[in-house]
Amino acid sequence: GSDPARGMARLNHDGSLDAAFDIGSGMDAPVWAIAPAIDGSGDVYAGGEFTTVRGQPSKALVRLNADGSIDTGFQVGEGFRGVVTAMALADDGDVYVGGYFSHYRGEPVQPVVRLNADGTLDRGFSLGSGWSLASGQAPVVDAIAGPDRNGHIIVAGDFDTFRAAPAPGIVRVRADGARDTSFNAGSGFGSGGPVWTLALAADGSGDIYAGGSFSTYRQASTKGLVRINADGSRDTGFEVGSGFAANEGGMAVWALLPRVDGSVDVGGYFHSYRGAEVGHFVHIRHDGARLDADFVRRPFNDSVSSLVRMPGRQNTFYVGGYFTRYDGTDTRRLVRLVGDGSVDHAFVATR
Repeated sequence: GSDPARGMARLNHDGSLDAAFDIGSGMDAPVWAIAPAIDGSGDVYAGGEFTTVRGQPSKALVRLNADGSIDTGFQVGEGFRGVVTAMALADDGDVYVGGYFSHYRGEPVQPVVRLNADGTLDRGFSLGSGWSLASGQAPVVDAIAGPDRNGHIIVAGDFDTFRAAPAPGIVRVRADGARDTSFNAGSGFGSGGPVWTLALAADGSGDIYAGGSFSTYRQASTKGLVRINADGSRDTGFEVGSGFAANEGGMAVWALLPRVDGSVDVGGYFHSYRGAEVGHFVHIRHDGARLDADFVRRPFNDSVSSLVRMPGRQNTFYVGGYFTRYDGTDTRRLVRLVGDGSVDHAFVATR
C-alpha cells in the first residue's frame, strides 16, 4: 500500500499497517536492529544509523512506547558515536547493544555495552581492554546472541582478541563482562570471512548456530554455517558438506531461526546448499542435511535478511528481505510462512 513507514512500522496479524503505532516523522536513517522489550509493556528498542527520531535527537538507539512515541524514561543523551547493528535483552530488562561505535553519551566504550533500563551504562558490565584487531583498526561487533541459560552472551564480529587473549571472530562473555573461559573457539573463524548472525539452538543443548560469509571454523571447512557446541568446539554431527554458494558475488547467511527439533531455518544471499539449488532460504535438519521430505522448497527471487518466529506459534514465522516474490506470490519484502514453507495467506503485507 501507500502508507508511510518512516524507518519502522508495526503490522497487524493480517499484514495491514497498525495505525496505533505512530512514529511520526520516524528515523532519518536506516534501522538495523529491533528488540521487543521483555517487560510486557509492548515497548521496542531500535538501533541503527539514525541520529533523530520523531525530529528529536537520538543517535543510533531509541526505546519506543507501544504507541510509537519515544520512551522518555530511557535516555540515551548524546547517544552512540557510530552505528548499532545488534541487540540482545537480559532477563532483568537491561539491553546489550553492539555495533561499530566508539562512544556512548560522550564516554569512550567498547563495541558492546550493557545499558540499564533508564539508558545509563551498566557499570557492573566491565570489559577490561575489550576487543581489538592486530591491524590497529577499530573492532566491529556484528552479532550478539543470548543471554544463554547461564546468563552469558555470545559475541561475533571483526576482532581477533578479547581482553588481550585470542578471540578470532567469536567469544562468550559473562554477565560481569569477563570472558567465559569454558568456551574455547580455538582458531575460530580466522581470516575466512565475517560472521553476520548468531542464534542459540532451541533444543536445550546450549549449542550456537553461526552464519555468515566465512569458509572455515577451527580450520574445518564449513561454508556459511556452523553449529558450535557449548564448549566452543565444532558440532561434528552437523555437517554442511560443500555449504552455501551464490551464482554472482559472495554468498552470505544473514538470518537463522532454530526449531525445537534441532533443525534450523536459514536465510541470506545464496543459490545453492550442498550443491542443490535453493532460493536464498532453506530448512536444514539437525544433521546438516536439507529437510526436503517435509519442507516445501520454493525460492525467493532475492535475498532474505531476517527471520522471526510469530509469538505463540512455534512453526509460523516472518521472513523479511530484498525479495518481491515467493512461490509465485507478490510479497513486497515481507511474508509469513507456516512450518512446511507454504505462505500464510492470512498475512498480506501489500495492503
